[in-house]
Amino acid sequence: LALTHLSELMESDVQIHSSCHPIAHNLGRAAYQYFDGLGAAYDGMIGTEDAHLLRLCNAAYLHGVIEFRLRDVVDTNDIASAAREIEESVCDKLTNVATGPWECRHGIGHGIIQRYRLDAEKDTIQKGIDACNQTSFANDCENGLWMDHFAVSGNIMAMENRMMAADVVAAGLLGAKSSLGESQQGNDDLAIIQKRLELPPLPPTLQICSLGTSEFDCFTYAATQYLLVHPGDYIGALQYCTDPSAGISEDEVGICVNGVGSQCAKEHMDDFSVVEEACQTLDDGRGCFMAALDYYRMSSAGRSPKDAGLCENLTRYKSLC
Repeated sequence: LALTHLSELMESDVQIHSSCHPIAHNLGRAAYQYFDGLGAAYDGMIGTEDAHLLRLCNAAYLHGVIEFRLRDVVDTNDIASAAREIEESVCDKLTNVATGPWECRHGIGHGIIQRYRLDAEKDTIQKGIDACNQTSFANDCENGLWMDHFAVSGNIMAMENRMMAADVVAAGLLGAKSSLGESQQGNDDLAIIQKRLELPPLPPTLQICSLGTSEFDCFTYAATQYLLVHPGDYIGALQYCTDPSAGISEDEVGICVNGVGSQCAKEHMDDFSVVEEACQTLDDGRGCFMAALDYYRMSSAGRSPKDAGLCENLTRYKSLC
């Protein structure tokens, strides 16, 4: 139904028509997550006349579902068997679709490289840390390593987010479900799916900091990745740090939160009310705000925001400023 809805949108919206391939890719990813499985995401189309819909936008939906199925493989030693399973259950049954089997196997290639790429990032970081540890300035070196990692990965994620058009995909799913008269609960579920599609992914990615010897530096810069994808969403970045699913310690949460405060100050050196607005959403935002003050002093040769008249309009943290 979502594919039918997308085809209708393509007829009425030139922008969606011209961008249908990345949109359909993400629609497939969303369907895999929403329906929690390969078969359900294809909605019984495989082996039926409706399977022709899977060729829409050069089979991008077909590819998207397969990508996320293979990215779900926990042990990379199992990737080949998972690929063969997809070939048997999906590809071999698309003979009634033009180039269907080929498109399906092509999608398996997408999924395989994406799964290995997840491990490649960790391998690259580990090699960098190992090299830093062979210098006489390992901590300073690792500080630069983590800053660069989150800046580059954040920009890549931001680019992919725009390309995959998560907002359009979510709207398309909502439109398809509303035509079925789905409940508000279904809409709430879709909001969660949209959040998962909008990279960076869920907070467990913060566990990558365990690779380093200087977790302080890693958690300090971690939220910059989120903010490159969601510019100006400091409250969202704080929620990213404090989400229980991250599985990090209270001290590590605090470092991440302080990193958000520092980044907020960096981007608003002339308006500390923005910093206060973000930090005060926490149960105790003093650490967040103090980190912002420390950043300001460090980047202003020891001057304080008060010297620049930036504390006058503050309320909750005016005494700290």
